[in-house]
Amino acid sequence: MRSGRLADAIKSLRGKDRDIHALVVLRHCKAVVELYAENVTRDHNHALYSVTKSVLATLVGALLRSGRLSSLDLPVADIVAASAALDADKLEKARRIRIRDVMSMASGLEHRSDPASHPIYGAADRFQFALAPALLHAPGQRFNYSNGDASIAGAVVAAAAGKDLLGYGNDVLFGPLGFKNVEWWFRDKAGRYPGGWGLRLRAVDMARFGQLYLQNGRWQDRTIIDAGFVRDAWRPSPAASHYGLFWWRWVREDPRIGPVHFANGLKGQRVYVVSKHSIIIVVSANISVADAEKAYLRAVVSAVQSDRPINRSTSDANRLAEQLRLPFSGKPGNPVSPTGQDVPRLPK
Repeated sequence: MRSGRLADAIKSLRGKDRDIHALVVLRHCKAVVELYAENVTRDHNHALYSVTKSVLATLVGALLRSGRLSSLDLPVADIVAASAALDADKLEKARRIRIRDVMSMASGLEHRSDPASHPIYGAADRFQFALAPALLHAPGQRFNYSNGDASIAGAVVAAAAGKDLLGYGNDVLFGPLGFKNVEWWFRDKAGRYPGGWGLRLRAVDMARFGQLYLQNGRWQDRTIIDAGFVRDAWRPSPAASHYGLFWWRWVREDPRIGPVHFANGLKGQRVYVVSKHSIIIVVSANISVADAEKAYLRAVVSAVQSDRPINRSTSDANRLAEQLRLPFSGKPGNPVSPTGQDVPRLPK
């Protein structure tokens, strides 16, 4: 990879005084860039916000592989009815809505996305809360980004696994991939972890997560999720060309870059998988608008796009070394969460 192009990519993130907490770039499963903010280290974990949803999708994939789930086309009620007391109205909705529908944000349930103050965050039982609104559209037909759908999916995973999301995640994903300092915040009074937010991971473990998908679900000598599930998660749903199963995708593909699939969280949390070039890019941040994301992704990819051997340049190597010596430093682009979740945390 061209050192000068990588230096330019890092420098582009420093512009506009962005508050970047961590940047990790892998190519061919090797670390190319690992850089943090002042006083932040590899050992700190970071709030993933809605990147949590893509991790939740992976837990669904593990359930399918183990046989605890037979199909994504099962109605939600088939999995949760035995463990949750639903009234007649909610049970009827759960019978109509499939697991695939909530994973593609197409349950048809009424929901207005409000990442700052939606009442679902404080609900005593988020699964019951998510099933309460009216069913406005036929399930599977219309995309509507919803933490309610993610909460339903989280309840499905916990019911099928027979344990909470953190416990099951430790068993089938976090443990096998060697994650450290894993936390899942904001458990509700019913004992449920939120399916759509609350997970905290180290940046290097976010990169391992992306690498798992790049390797079609394989990790070392073990299959965590089937390759078919990876394809299913990345395939555009009937409801939206830009969304699969809790994974986003670039709709207008740049032929030089190839397909881009990514896990996407509020305030600038990203895990990009660039399959054509075997690249993973992880960003943890607090930025108001991710206006530079396509620019730095293109800058990283441009470091490998050459039909000729790369001429080694001492000046370019020095520029990259200088960028890697200088920690990120910027001002938060959004108000810092009063719960403290925006602050990177060392293990307890």
